[in-house]
Amino acid sequence: MTNNTYYVFEIEELYTEEPHNELDRHIVSGELVSCGYGKLHLFYLLTENLDGRPYCLPDDLLSFANPVPIQEEADLLSFLGNLKSTADICKPKFGRSCPNENKGKKLSAFSFLNSEERFDLEYYKNRPGQLAELKEDCSGTEAEKTLRHFKRAENINPSAMTKHLEYITEELEEAGVCLTDKQLEKLLKLVSAFHNNSRLWGLSGWKPVELARMTLSRGLPAISFGPGLQKAFADGTMKREELIEGIRKLGLDVIE
Repeated sequence: MTNNTYYVFEIEELYTEEPHNELDRHIVSGELVSCGYGKLHLFYLLTENLDGRPYCLPDDLLSFANPVPIQEEADLLSFLGNLKSTADICKPKFGRSCPNENKGKKLSAFSFLNSEERFDLEYYKNRPGQLAELKEDCSGTEAEKTLRHFKRAENINPSAMTKHLEYITEELEEAGVCLTDKQLEKLLKLVSAFHNNSRLWGLSGWKPVELARMTLSRGLPAISFGPGLQKAFADGTMKREELIEGIRKLGLDVIE
């Protein structure tokens, strides 16, 4: 899941009702291929989120076979890596709270399994194929893993940026990170810059900033906040006005 492997599928391997055609194949990133029954669920999710726009064909198209991280990705990883786990107790999304074994460490210095990952590893412990894949996807430092999962979610469903931001804040909280207002503001800016300047699969390779410029004269696309962010506004964890300002800088509007 973390390498640059690509698979070539016959059309009938992806869609069983389609007849074989020698010229009808799909090149699919290894990031979208799992093992077991649901091995192609990420591929299908991505295709459902595509809206039929023409593919972006930049001059350096072939360089994407072995992509180099953009500066905004490196900046986000550096920020995440320098955050410290300072809470005495880690509060998982599911299950009981537990003592923070990584208190005082930077996210670039330790690996961490959240409650969902621990459940999945236990569930698949007797299935070697799935277990090996899960362990690979959970590998790396907490900063690397958080960015990797966020980046994948952005590629598959770019329109759900607020949901992806919720994932990061919830993951940081479970890892024992207590964000200050200043750190939260910085995180928002870095996430927005990454989203804005990335060539995303779900946008057929276009950068959101490019699409925003092209559609500006026709009115802004709009998004709304989910229950997780609404709760964060209510308890003061996040500042609604600052988030709206950051989103509008992306060329998006917010449904109040």
